[in-house]
Amino acid sequence: MFCHEYSDVAQRVQAKEKIQANEQSQGLFDWQMQRSISPRLLPIDIKDAATNFYFENFTHLGRPEGLRSYLPKLYNRGGPDTVFKNAVIAVGMAGLANIAKCPTMTQAARMQYVAAISQVNKALSRPSRPTEDSVVMSVMMLSMFETMTCCHIKSRETWIEHIKGAASLICLRGENQFHNETGRSIFLYMRSNIISSCLQREIAVPELLCHWSIKAQVDDSVDRRKGNELMNIVTRFANLRALLKDGLLTDASDIVLTALEIEQDLISWLQDLPPAFIFTTTSAETATEMAYGSHCHIYEHLWAAFNINTYRTTHLMIHSMILECLVPYATSTHPVGTIQNPASQYQRSLEASHYLGAEIAASLPFHLGFSKSSGMHPPHKRTPIAGGLFSLWPLYILGSTDSIPEDLRAWSAERLIMIGKTMGIQTASMLAWVVGMTMGTNP
Repeated sequence: MFCHEYSDVAQRVQAKEKIQANEQSQGLFDWQMQRSISPRLLPIDIKDAATNFYFENFTHLGRPEGLRSYLPKLYNRGGPDTVFKNAVIAVGMAGLANIAKCPTMTQAARMQYVAAISQVNKALSRPSRPTEDSVVMSVMMLSMFETMTCCHIKSRETWIEHIKGAASLICLRGENQFHNETGRSIFLYMRSNIISSCLQREIAVPELLCHWSIKAQVDDSVDRRKGNELMNIVTRFANLRALLKDGLLTDASDIVLTALEIEQDLISWLQDLPPAFIFTTTSAETATEMAYGSHCHIYEHLWAAFNINTYRTTHLMIHSMILECLVPYATSTHPVGTIQNPASQYQRSLEASHYLGAEIAASLPFHLGFSKSSGMHPPHKRTPIAGGLFSLWPLYILGSTDSIPEDLRAWSAERLIMIGKTMGIQTASMLAWVVGMTMGTNP
């Protein structure tokens, strides 16, 4: 029986933060907090405010029906101290504390996080509970808490441990999780996070996850089926990165050939988009001063923007890999293995990188709240924090890719800093620092 152990995580948090009494957290709505959050959240208990903050910022994303309607029901199950409820409150309190820059609320959020970890531990120690929806989703909430509060490398390590725990729980749930809509929705949500973790860490995606992805395709939703196809392609690229890191694939021509095969599947994926994934282009001047270049995009919803940017970032990383392999042959027109004209491929990958980078940048205003109907410029319009979360990986890849122009890389770092400050996502600030290190611009 699997039992992912979180007690040492809780001990590290408690050692780092001096947790104050719970009654102190009930009086945290000072004038600074009231200026920092929506008026709809104000005259209520701190935990209710945290709950509202979470559901307003992380669930209305336009994704296909499933978790969007199920999570509120899951939250309302049981009494006031259930495992999922405590995890959601911890995430909401962290977001509120970061935006308000309120140390007392940060301490209260840490206390709530430790309580949630403790409850997850208790649930995992009982034979029937580790596979429950509430436990699995609670582990994902704990990983989201680390994303919201991350300020050093240890936070990322803890995030990784939560993702590993989620992967193990998915395995425990077995094939029964595909027998209903909710089970499939949870699997797809978890799978997206697990694949993202594997891609970042350059490790192979678990084979069982790949096998079960086929079962998850039994769905009438065209939009979700399209998203599922994309994640299957991303899985192949994650596995290719793992082969390179482990030294199991070293020949430049073989690497380029494999990367180009994956690229072709990405291009084919883009040719047949459902209507919900189609975006329009508008002048940057009419959108926001936050735009880079001459245009920006308008999407139907954040979930569509997430999928299109997943395509772009994966595509950009493929060309970055190809460029790295072809550096010694950048000016050569003689065949290298199966590559007939290395110089031509090098130039094509360089141009593709510049184009994809500009397209990623053009998506940012939408993530920060601009739309045709809003008529408002970020950061004046209140924007779901999920827009900032969905921007982290694309902006980081943009900033850390050598083939991207220097000014665009610097722009991506500036946007990450802005997201960290205005949306309270601490991981953004850390990623901006990492980008600065890769560019050699940090003091």
